[in-house]
Amino acid sequence: MEQFKQNVCSYLSSVNNINKDGNPLLVNPQSQSDSDSQCFQNGLRWLVTFKSPVETWNEEPTFLFIQISVILGSILNFIHAWKNGGRFIHFWWATIIVSFVTECVCYLIPNIDSYWHAQGVVGLFGKRFPLYIVFVYNQFWYTAWVAVLRMNLKWWAEPFAVGVAAVLIDLPYDIMGVKMLWWTWHDTDANIFDRHYHVPWTSYYFHSSFLAAMLFIFFGSRKLLMPSKSKFESGNCLLEWLCTMLSGWLAMPVGSVVFIMLFYHPLHDWLNVHSEVPVMMWLAVCLLITWISDRNSSAKSRTGFTADKLFSLPVLNVVQHFLLFILLMFVSKPEEVRSTGLHQTIGPCNETEDTFSISGAILPRQKYLCPENYEEAFDFHCRPGGNPPPSGSSWYTMCGTPYENPMEYKLIIWFCCAIGLLVYCQILLFSGDQLPARQTLATAKQTTVSPTSKKLNKKKNRKQE
Repeated sequence: MEQFKQNVCSYLSSVNNINKDGNPLLVNPQSQSDSDSQCFQNGLRWLVTFKSPVETWNEEPTFLFIQISVILGSILNFIHAWKNGGRFIHFWWATIIVSFVTECVCYLIPNIDSYWHAQGVVGLFGKRFPLYIVFVYNQFWYTAWVAVLRMNLKWWAEPFAVGVAAVLIDLPYDIMGVKMLWWTWHDTDANIFDRHYHVPWTSYYFHSSFLAAMLFIFFGSRKLLMPSKSKFESGNCLLEWLCTMLSGWLAMPVGSVVFIMLFYHPLHDWLNVHSEVPVMMWLAVCLLITWISDRNSSAKSRTGFTADKLFSLPVLNVVQHFLLFILLMFVSKPEEVRSTGLHQTIGPCNETEDTFSISGAILPRQKYLCPENYEEAFDFHCRPGGNPPPSGSSWYTMCGTPYENPMEYKLIIWFCCAIGLLVYCQILLFSGDQLPARQTLATAKQTTVSPTSKKLNKKKNRKQE
């Protein structure tokens, strides 16, 4: 036990006691009581760290803006969920749970440990997990779900529609984020090797498939446990939280096994098909299912424009999100970005490792980042002498690179934002009415008469007669 404690304390010390160049800081020998205290402090610093917003502004100003925007969007979503009551607040929390589960699983399993975030203002778990990422899932997934609800689609089509809607929100974030070094990807991992503006095609598959799986679990589990409750009506507290936890825990494995195995892995791993093909096939199927349901929708899906829709929280959230990216393209200078933090470890160019796909295929990749041969949106020109970090470095500074074609990047970001705004405003402003508010749900509970109540009423009527 004492040896385990020493190993943990040694690890925490190695994680926390490093300078900006990734070199260890010398720690003076201490007494046993001082060592225990230092170990506890290192444990707290491993759990949560803070970075000055001023420092973030100087190194990565766009990164500070996106953190503010995402947290603001999540707050707006929480207000919306609280106002509407019922199951909306549970879905809000489900997106928070799935963010923790997905991110931590990706960090812990070497096979899928393939990306590294920039250092946020608040960082968790050994500076690996910026807190704002929790709210990214919520901002994208909750917003997409609330919008699609107004279309009043069939239960079997709604999750697929929400998945595609989330991809629309994600597009400018993914394209701009990797260029501005808000995160970096593993350079040679087979599952993320095929890129679109440095963005792995599978990133879009991830959002749509995991979110669809989460929705099927969120509503399916509740239907099994509380079949008498309506879609938005909250039931037994413990059972509701059980459904919420299940959807957060199981979204990743179910999405991987059911949806990704259905399209992506057989084509990519066994037939060597470019990742773009199964991803576009998947999104096309999602759109087809959505279209089939929408063609048979009820009249309440087409209530038209009203003023209350224009000033709703979902509209405000969508506008602030897309407007931010439109404005950032005017001021962003990726060549001036400096990202100091945890990145892919520098090492020998010829050392490889095998990763195991869910399909059973063995996919080799380079174990380390080869500083002489890589294809990513960064270099080391801002470092002393323009030299890369020494071999073995995992905490180091990387430098942004200029837009290869600035007008092309502006065009693709602006187009994604314009399409996203058009689609979301069309859904939010011209589809169904406002979602049921808390008082509406309360009224529904009061007016709903159970079979038992009906029998009791009949007995009372007979007695009165």
